[in-house]
Amino acid sequence: MHFLLVDDDPALLTGLTDALHLRYENLEVSVKVCAADALTFLQTQPVDLVISDMLLSGMGGCRFAEELQRVTPRPPVILMTGAIRDDVEIPRAVSFIIRKPFSMRDLDTAIRTVLGDSAQSLLR
Repeated sequence: MHFLLVDDDPALLTGLTDALHLRYENLEVSVKVCAADALTFLQTQPVDLVISDMLLSGMGGCRFAEELQRVTPRPPVILMTGAIRDDVEIPRAVSFIIRKPFSMRDLDTAIRTVLGDSAQSLLR
């Protein structure tokens, strides 16, 4: 299984990558610090799941999720956010929203909700 993490905070990317590797077996994790780099990466590297921050510099997470609709195969998207305003419309391309700060248990729930039984087989 291959996950792509997208966030402009390198410390969060490192911590989340380490936590995912501790929690899941045989998981490949790629990281990108902006949506544009992630879209370029996805042109040649399919992934099973994208976990992205909602507030990215350049292109926000909602627009990024919409752009992912053009990627084949289209990966499911979990958006991470500190807060969601009532006036923000969440695109249908977003499979799950997880609020920061979150625990690994919260992230496990999000991943299992989005990926179903295939995620369960990865747990250590």
